[in-house]
Amino acid sequence: MSEVETYADLTEAESSVLRSVHDACAAVYRTRQMNETTRPDCFRFLYSVLGKVPAPNGKVDYLEVGSFKGASLVVIASILRSFGRLGEIVSIDPYFAEGYEETPPFMGKTIVKPSTEGTMRSAFRLYETAGLTVTHARDISSKAMIDLIRADRRFDLVYIDGNHEKLNPMVDTALGLQLLRPGAFLMLDDINWPDVKPIARLCREHLRFVGNGFGKACFQLEA
Repeated sequence: MSEVETYADLTEAESSVLRSVHDACAAVYRTRQMNETTRPDCFRFLYSVLGKVPAPNGKVDYLEVGSFKGASLVVIASILRSFGRLGEIVSIDPYFAEGYEETPPFMGKTIVKPSTEGTMRSAFRLYETAGLTVTHARDISSKAMIDLIRADRRFDLVYIDGNHEKLNPMVDTALGLQLLRPGAFLMLDDINWPDVKPIARLCREHLRFVGNGFGKACFQLEA
């Protein structure tokens, strides 16, 4: 896909933000499109959803669980910044010594996800290149989120993209809900994974449904 084709369906404002994201990714990873969030179609979906996030204090405080290479965080934070509504950014990822095993349903086999210290350093470089200040908790998500709850922290947007298997997504979602301000948004990633799908179904039943697309679903807590 040529650069013209990449931005052809975006507005001037959307295109400007996505170009800056692509430039940052290329500077750190030598590729402009890293995951689905850096694709124009998914980016446009996120742009439309993030414009609806309530911000009682004028800024959107954002928590991302499972930051990995940092692309999703940079996309979401860059969109919020373009709206003039970006508040504090907090990320959680343990970045294990040798990564961790997972079995993506679309692959049908177990792989080692390279979520390592080297990956963390690259993610931090990406944040710096994008001009973002990120507070990172290098710990398993359950412990880091409990620490945030004990510190009485609350966020306007929580994005759950950690370990998608076994009870992990259920625990992350439950703790994420405790960290939301009234009326705030919860976004789940990879909702087609077997252990995430029923959680997305429950959220759709008990929370206000905001929108879904590209394996993501967004919900709003009652104000």
